[in-house]
Amino acid sequence: MGNRTKKAFIIGILFILFASGYKPILLLTFGEETDGLVIDIIKSRSSKRGFSSSVRYPIVLFNLKNHQKIIFEGGIDVDRKIHVGQNKKILFLPVYPQLAEINSFHCLFDGFLIKVIISLLVWVAFMTSFNDLFDKKPVPPLASANPNASGADLTKPNELD
Repeated sequence: MGNRTKKAFIIGILFILFASGYKPILLLTFGEETDGLVIDIIKSRSSKRGFSSSVRYPIVLFNLKNHQKIIFEGGIDVDRKIHVGQNKKILFLPVYPQLAEINSFHCLFDGFLIKVIISLLVWVAFMTSFNDLFDKKPVPPLASANPNASGADLTKPNELD
């Protein structure tokens, strides 16, 4: 793996980490914590090729300091411990309160981890398939494409005239 390929590989990994984890990074860095109330649970079922799965998303309500009500859909409830009527700690961005999440490891990082794992697998497969893409040497022009290929001095007038 050449030097440029290594740089491209590292830049790609950093981009994947940021693009996949911007929400938890923003919330943990700049977010404020408040109390929220789970007002509903959305259940989504899918069945493909004999495999069925069920996913639960909590719908959460919280109030800002100015008494404005914000409702958002939380992250996947993997451990099924979230129920309607529960109070939960919420992280939200004060400048954009619609960007909010339940303050728990599962809600903040499950989606992030899934996105990172899948993206890294695709990125590694791409980089191993095309590992010389970034380190290709320029192809010299063909001799016939060079107008001065005959070695004649084109700056002097033609002696045949």
